[in-house]
Amino acid sequence: MTGNVAGVPASRATALDYMERALAILRTLDGNSAKSVEHLVEAIDAAMPAPLAKMTADETELTWQMSYVAQRVFQLHNKYEMTFEQIAQRLGITADQAREYLDYVEMIINAPPPTEDV
Repeated sequence: MTGNVAGVPASRATALDYMERALAILRTLDGNSAKSVEHLVEAIDAAMPAPLAKMTADETELTWQMSYVAQRVFQLHNKYEMTFEQIAQRLGITADQAREYLDYVEMIINAPPPTEDV
């Protein structure tokens, strides 16, 4: 069940998997759960090993506007360098779906800003 990350004991990895699934549930609830979502994301990040990469402010802002799964795939892959297989296990999706989500997010992030017609 666990999407093990290097340096994370199996028991912690299992807890992270459950936290990730709880986060998915909270994200589907009404807007009253926003604070709970924020706290759970912080708890997951605190339980993970130190991030291997830092997300830019633009990346963070853009990913918060995307679906929960797209956001988490991008964060887990870029921030913690988890493999698609690890991400798939953690989020309950396939490795191919994880790859597709990452491709989508990167396409949005790398898209040129819209231009104004004069």
